[in-house]
Amino acid sequence: MLENRNKETIVKYLSRLPNKELIQYVAMDMWNPYKDAVKAFLPQAMIVVDNFHVVRMANTALEDIRKAHRKEIEPKQRRQLMRDRYVLLKRQYDLTAQDMLLLDLWTATIPS
Repeated sequence: MLENRNKETIVKYLSRLPNKELIQYVAMDMWNPYKDAVKAFLPQAMIVVDNFHVVRMANTALEDIRKAHRKEIEPKQRRQLMRDRYVLLKRQYDLTAQDMLLLDLWTATIPS
């Protein structure tokens, strides 16, 4: 762990790493200064984005779409969509048969 996440701190740390050429992969979040520093000091390393950040961004995008469509539907549907939103966030293997029906209904109603 480093004292902060400034690009300068990351660059200093990476520049002092021994055997940099042996590093094949670097896992990180999607903060551009990390990417820039790794590209500069570990050009051979493949960057792997931390899946937590990818899932968080996908969930945020899905919520934005849900909220945008909420304005276009009737109040009764709006309340139902609010209750059913957790179905949209579940992993496929966690969905029950009822969840699958709800998901099919909402994706048919709101394809985006």
